Amino acid sequence: MGKQVETTLPGQKNLSVWLISLVLFTVVLTPRVMGLDSFVAIDEARWVYRSAFFWRAVLAGDFAQASAEAATPDVGETFASGVPAMWLGGLGLTAKYWLDADRPAGNLSDYLALVPEKTERISLDFYAWTRLAFVLWTSLFVVAFYLLLRQLVEPSIALLAALLLAFDPFFMGLSRLVHNDLTVCVAINLSLLTLLYYRWCSGGQTLEVFKTFRIWSMGWLLLAGVWGGLALATKPTALYLFVFVVFFLLFESGWPRRWVEWRQAMIEGIIFGAVALVTVMAVWPALWAAPVETLQLVLFHSGSGFESLDDPSPSLLPYPDNPVPQLGFLFYPTNWIFKSTLPLWLGLIGFIAAVKWGWFKSPRELSAESTPPTMWTVKWLAIFVVLFYLLLIPADTRDLRYALPTFPGLYVLAAVGIVGLMEKLSLKLAGATRLAGRSWARLAIGLLLVIQVVLGALYFPYYFNYLNPLVGGPWLAPHLIKVGAGEGLDHMAYYLNQKPNVADLTVATSLWDTFVPFYQGRYTKAHYDDEADYILIYLRQIQNRNPFPEFWPYFAARTPEHVVRLNGVDYAWLYPGPQLREVHGANFGNGLVLRGYRLDRWAAQPGQVAILTLVWGDTTPNTAGQVVKVTLNDESNHVWAEEIGPVLDPNGPSAVEGHYRLDLPADIARGDYPLIVSVDDISYQAGTLPVRALDQPAARIPLSANFGDVMLLAGADVKSTNNPGTFEIKLVWQARQRMSLSYTMFVHAVDTRGTIWGQIDRIPHLNGSELPTTQWQPGEWVMDTIQLTLKPNSPAGTYNLLVGVYDAQTGMRLPLMGGNNAENVVKLASITIPVKQ
Repeated sequence: MGKQVETTLPGQKNLSVWLISLVLFTVVLTPRVMGLDSFVAIDEARWVYRSAFFWRAVLAGDFAQASAEAATPDVGETFASGVPAMWLGGLGLTAKYWLDADRPAGNLSDYLALVPEKTERISLDFYAWTRLAFVLWTSLFVVAFYLLLRQLVEPSIALLAALLLAFDPFFMGLSRLVHNDLTVCVAINLSLLTLLYYRWCSGGQTLEVFKTFRIWSMGWLLLAGVWGGLALATKPTALYLFVFVVFFLLFESGWPRRWVEWRQAMIEGIIFGAVALVTVMAVWPALWAAPVETLQLVLFHSGSGFESLDDPSPSLLPYPDNPVPQLGFLFYPTNWIFKSTLPLWLGLIGFIAAVKWGWFKSPRELSAESTPPTMWTVKWLAIFVVLFYLLLIPADTRDLRYALPTFPGLYVLAAVGIVGLMEKLSLKLAGATRLAGRSWARLAIGLLLVIQVVLGALYFPYYFNYLNPLVGGPWLAPHLIKVGAGEGLDHMAYYLNQKPNVADLTVATSLWDTFVPFYQGRYTKAHYDDEADYILIYLRQIQNRNPFPEFWPYFAARTPEHVVRLNGVDYAWLYPGPQLREVHGANFGNGLVLRGYRLDRWAAQPGQVAILTLVWGDTTPNTAGQVVKVTLNDESNHVWAEEIGPVLDPNGPSAVEGHYRLDLPADIARGDYPLIVSVDDISYQAGTLPVRALDQPAARIPLSANFGDVMLLAGADVKSTNNPGTFEIKLVWQARQRMSLSYTMFVHAVDTRGTIWGQIDRIPHLNGSELPTTQWQPGEWVMDTIQLTLKPNSPAGTYNLLVGVYDAQTGMRLPLMGGNNAENVVKLASITIPVKQ
């Protein structure tokens, strides 16, 4: 079987192929290298860190640790080892090391250690360089795709397919990220095309452009196995390639077959599989040192993250508690429709029409006997695409990213359809105009290429934003498919960074990795115990019903401070704090569930009214009017506040919340009080309510002394007592952020020469009891009352009262910010000791 391939080409034609390849590489690379630090995608940070960790393990010879599971043991990727992606990411980081003129002293391993394990703190320049490796990889792939494909289809079709693929918005978006999806797509398609070329090249034929390498036919089978192994070492979707390979080798020559042909197919399959397995072993150092343990980790170490689609709802339609339907077997077709482009549609329509109406000249074109075997190639690419999608449907996790390996094949089909469709239409137009039919076809194809390029350019640098306008993408897609991969969070950070007090603002978000690299303030997890000035909500979070279904209906009924809209779609919302805290396991019967609670401020205050909001789930008309009792108790079960009201407030902003007034007495002490919620005879502790001083206490001496940007001395009172030489000093402190160290405060009374005549060093107190700074919460006020007594022999005169803060373990004082005070102390006041009579 097979057609002899011409092994020599005229020098001019050979040169033109390489020139086209060079231009193609430049065209593909240019738009991808721009704005590589524009935004961070979901899950991308962990692959940057994994790449650095992987290379450090290899450089240290600790091969057993060279795996994604060893780098991030708390976040599993079921059978998604990502080894080629980590090799590739490490190459980008290595390039940064060699070209970084400001790099610190040390070797490459030391430099890679600068990539922090807390992935939200990875700097944007690390992203840019790591992504650059993937961008170069993509650009080389498109060129290789074109060179291989032009041996299997008409060169013009190969070039058109390569250009359309290169500028597909979805493909462009993934090709600029540090992730598995692009890597496995490249490996699968190079393996696929190499295998097809091997089958066509019976005998000892060489690839035209690569003739100097003298790669024989069997070499292409071995190379196909190598690419298959790289795909297998990347992601489990590579297994679908192996299913296709078995099918192709068995049935490429038709049915029935003679035993000799079956034997030949089995030998080829064994060679392909063996080479693939050897490749996996060769590129994965962890398999060299600990093969059994590594495979156990990969096969059984799974994790769930933001992308989780675990939803028992079988509904094909959206409803309030399920904003995005599951879609079932329609998931991939629906997602593909919203991410596809007009040229792809027209091309596939043209291809289907060509098949249906027999535009192809003869059955011979469907075999491998033609030169090049265009329709034979297209037939098998179509089978691969259909088979891949069919195998994706029953998978537990779904995302259109997993279908990326089908995009190159789809664009080959589309290119064939476009050429056929344009040729048919141009013949009709040529009869009505003076312009030649071929000219019409070139103009039409050029116009489609321009449309494809413009579609990508319009969404730069957020190519994931592309939603097919032909089907109402920006308006309809957010209600049917998952939208958002992190784009827009950089815009939200830029908005917050414009605030003059951004360094003191805490933002709660579920997407640390994608938001924090751009944000100049503080951050915490959404719906956690840490308090926040703002809550940042992302579209994908809403669609995933994270952290619970009623979370978004509650906030949607309120006015956000800022909304990020990109290309007609709202991606991110910013709401003022305090946090809406999640409640777990509070089931009150009849389906009534308490989901969360929120105070009108981040803490209740003694002697004031606190408004408590409870967010309920699965309410019905019968349960909505049930009576709820809310009590605030202490450890001795003393009730400090109590309120009774209905489950839902009929006048509330949303249909998921009830409101309860808690009158706190003035003598309630600072602390965290259990919040007990009762319905009928069922009671749960929903959480704790903090009682703190939120309003600044009055002080005669105003101050603004910022110690280490962690605590602020905002005021003081100084007065003498009945005991001569003893003074009562009140210090008004505020925590600016959480403190991991217990700091010691000191007050010195010094004379004009700097001699200390009175001193007290102690942990801050509140109401006579120690209150270590590790227990302070950002924003709360602490009034510390101190008795300072001067030495008995203190001479008469004037003394300055100085205050400072230090770490008792090291003796190091916290720096006084915003000044040149070398002693890092602030002067409170001057006191006078009169001359004794």
